[in-house]
Amino acid sequence: MVASHSTAATEWIDRLLQSRAADGGFGAAPGQPGNSESTALTLMALRAHPDRAADADRARDWLVQRQRDDGSWALLEGAEDGSWVTPWAILALQAEGGASFDAAKRGVDWLVRREGRRLGLVARVMFQLLPAEERTSLDPQLVGWPWHDGSFSWVEPTSVSVLALKHMRGALADRFPAERVEQGELLLYDRQCDDGGWNYGNRAVLGEELHAYPDVTAIALLALQDRPSERTAKGIKSLEQMLASDESSGLALALGCLCRSVYGGDATALRERLLARYRRTGFLGEMRTLALASLAFNGAEKLKLS
Repeated sequence: MVASHSTAATEWIDRLLQSRAADGGFGAAPGQPGNSESTALTLMALRAHPDRAADADRARDWLVQRQRDDGSWALLEGAEDGSWVTPWAILALQAEGGASFDAAKRGVDWLVRREGRRLGLVARVMFQLLPAEERTSLDPQLVGWPWHDGSFSWVEPTSVSVLALKHMRGALADRFPAERVEQGELLLYDRQCDDGGWNYGNRAVLGEELHAYPDVTAIALLALQDRPSERTAKGIKSLEQMLASDESSGLALALGCLCRSVYGGDATALRERLLARYRRTGFLGEMRTLALASLAFNGAEKLKLS
């Protein structure tokens, strides 16, 4: 079993490197141009393999060179605005040191300024006048992070942003944006579904409870790993129930493995299922899933808060 895991980790790294884009980054799938999310995740995966240091350096340089003047990263080169991939780049570069770490700190400055859109005065009044059963079930004044400029806060970008900022806590010292992180945590708790997991956006709409998803739940729990409570315990239980399904995607299984490892659980059985999923589907060529799977087998500590 250990040997199969080691072989799989090496195979996945080889597959990632074989799929490197012509521009030197890593794309969403083989043959596609490099993007900041896949490259950041692949950089973290490569760093868990000391014999691939030169390849990791190349991925690091790709990320640093594509940082925008405002400190952010766009998903694809040439995009007009910085995006939700910025916290992934911060997570990848914060452990690199030197100019890479300086790039991560500039990314933090941009991330702290970025906010999900708040309700305006008229919208707030209308929200309060609506019958309770017609309101979205969330606190509209809590602010996290959006997918795109001008949109409201969503669970996944808020979770990754909180996780990235927490990883930078020691380096930022008195500059650590504690209020933004706390606001992000409160938003995540506010959006937690009744079953303990997380949906992409709200927990209920028009009085109807929404379904939680394992990938989003795992990312939210990674962000809250240093806040053990009844709420996180309920989230872990919900995640375990969702991952029990034989239909769990490669992405859900990879993130579930990472979450279980970070929380101190035994991820062996999940890794076996993740490997079997890859043998059946090849993760449909998704480089993000391949990088996360590699991290789940060898490198989960890179997402663990010290």
